[in-house]
Amino acid sequence: MEATQKQVIDKASQKEKRRRLEFLVKLFLFIGVVIWRVYYEDFLENEYRIPKNLINALTFYISAHIIISFTRLMLVAIYLRRHHRQAGFRNNFVIGINQIASLLSFVALVIGVFFLFSIDPKQFFTSISIIAAAIAILFKDYINNMINGLILMFSDHLSIDDYVGIGDFRGRIIDITLMNVHLLTDDDDVIYIANSTILNSSIVNHTKRNQRKIIIEFSVVPNQIEGLNELERYLEQSLKEWKSQILADSAQLRVVAITTTTVNIKFQLILQRPSRRLEKEIRRHLNWQIISYINEQKRTESLSS
Repeated sequence: MEATQKQVIDKASQKEKRRRLEFLVKLFLFIGVVIWRVYYEDFLENEYRIPKNLINALTFYISAHIIISFTRLMLVAIYLRRHHRQAGFRNNFVIGINQIASLLSFVALVIGVFFLFSIDPKQFFTSISIIAAAIAILFKDYINNMINGLILMFSDHLSIDDYVGIGDFRGRIIDITLMNVHLLTDDDDVIYIANSTILNSSIVNHTKRNQRKIIIEFSVVPNQIEGLNELERYLEQSLKEWKSQILADSAQLRVVAITTTTVNIKFQLILQRPSRRLEKEIRRHLNWQIISYINEQKRTESLSS
């Protein structure tokens, strides 16, 4: 999982460097368009019969695109410098700015097409208002997803690299787009969850809590345990291998709820320092120890009867 995360970070860093290189290319192209409009517009139109609509459309789109790209780069650069981050760093703010820049670039492209075909935008949208309403209804879920994506990007409920539980899925967030959230599970599978689904689901953000705390919750039948103290000692002794990495006297077991058929129990401990690898290792060990303890109690009960 850590190797996959490193690949994601490296990919994001390369993508940011490529964006900066693309900006330089766009800048030179923009300078070329300005020179073209000032000195050669009539020449190109008369000699090469290039339509003026095409010149206007290209000029508008390239100018708008360079302004959007420059603004995006400046906002991201200021944010990274203020927070002492390197190029390629990704969080909700950076992703949100990138997605908004992409949306604005698409809008600029649409307006450029209007210039190309000499279409009056106001008249165009008025004439297709009924069709536009039908399209809005058909693509309601997509539009809703995009709005929810922007909400997620500029909120602090979920962030890149958070370890979360969403419904039946559990893993680390590696990307947030306008359509979905990319979740990297413990098995290194990437799951795409729609933004609307996330905002309508119960979410457990394990990163927001104490990152050093490990909590195991389980239920047992009352006659499967002889006493809480014995079970607590059993689990503590099984953790001798990691004793130096666990905060002293932090391991404790307590009853969460009691019903007529089960006892809900919570066992928790605190690590000396946060470590996702160590947490995963200890969590797996404790789960197997609890299962072994319950099975042993069942065998003892069957032999005594």
